[in-house]
Amino acid sequence: MSRESRGQVQETRWRSLLPVIGDHMEWFDALVQNLFYFEMKGKLLGVEKPLSFSDWIKGARQDGIVQGELLENLASMHKDMMRASDKLMVESKEVQVKPEFEAFQTFLNIYEEFMQRLRRLERDFLLDGTGYDPFTGLRSPKVLFQDIERELHRLSRRGKHFCIAYARVDGVEGIEKNYSEEEQKGFVKIVADLIKLSVRSFDDAYYMGQYEYVLCLKQADMAGGVSALERLRKELERKNILVRGEGGEAPLSMSCCIAQPVQGDDVRELLKNLKNDLHSSNREPDSVLEYYELSPLQRYVQETTQQ
Repeated sequence: MSRESRGQVQETRWRSLLPVIGDHMEWFDALVQNLFYFEMKGKLLGVEKPLSFSDWIKGARQDGIVQGELLENLASMHKDMMRASDKLMVESKEVQVKPEFEAFQTFLNIYEEFMQRLRRLERDFLLDGTGYDPFTGLRSPKVLFQDIERELHRLSRRGKHFCIAYARVDGVEGIEKNYSEEEQKGFVKIVADLIKLSVRSFDDAYYMGQYEYVLCLKQADMAGGVSALERLRKELERKNILVRGEGGEAPLSMSCCIAQPVQGDDVRELLKNLKNDLHSSNREPDSVLEYYELSPLQRYVQETTQQ
C-alpha cells in the first residue's frame, strides 16, 4: 500500500471512529438514567447497545491500518464492558434498586478505560499512527509522557492511583556479545509478548529501547503493581528462555523498579530516578525494587546512616 493510499484509508478509519465514540457516550447516558432513575418510566431514554463498534472493528481488521493486537484488546474490553452493563441492568430490573457501588464502579472503570483508548486511537490517527512501536506492538516512548500526564490528571481529579515500573532485561552485555542482531531483536520481542500476557487489557506498556520497558499499571497501588511484576517474572520462568553467558547458559531474567506517583510528581524526574535505581551497581539480578520519593532531609539522613 502506497503512503498516499495508506493515508486515505487511515483518514477513513479515523472519520468512522468518531460516531463510535458518540454512540457509546449516548448509550452510557441512557444506561445511567435507567440504573438510577428507573421509577421514571416513560421519561427515560431507551438503552440500545451501540452496533457501530463491531462494524468499525470489522473494517479495521480488513484494512490492516490498526495493529491486530490493539484491535483484539479493544474488542476484549468492549466485551467486558457490555457484560458488566448487562449484569447491572438485569439486577436493576429484577429488584428495582440502584446498583451497588462496587458493581457500578467496576463497570465505570472499564467504560472510562475503553473510551480513553478510543480517544487515544483517534489522536494516534492524527499523529500518523505514531502511538505504537511497530516491532514490539507496545506503546511508543513518543507518547509516554503525554499518557502518564493524563493518568496524573485522573489521580488528582478522581483519586485513581496507578503505578509506574521501569524494567530491564538482565545480562544485556552478554546478550549483545553472544548473539546476532537478529537474535537480539528476538529477545526484545519475546519479552514484549510476555509483558502483554502479564498486564491487564487497560494497562499500558512501552518499549524504550536498549532492552528497557516502562509499564503503566492503572488502578493499582504499590501492592497491586508488584503483583503485576510478579506475574511477568512467572511468565519468564514458565517460558524458560536460556541465554548464553560467561558461566554457561542461564534463564533470561528481568529486574524492575516500581513507584506509585502522587499529585504534583514530575514524570520525567520520576522515570529518571527509577532508571537510575535500576542501574545501580548494588542491585541483584531478577529483582523488584520499590521506589519511594524522599524529601531532601530524608535523603540526607539516609546517606549519613550509610556512611
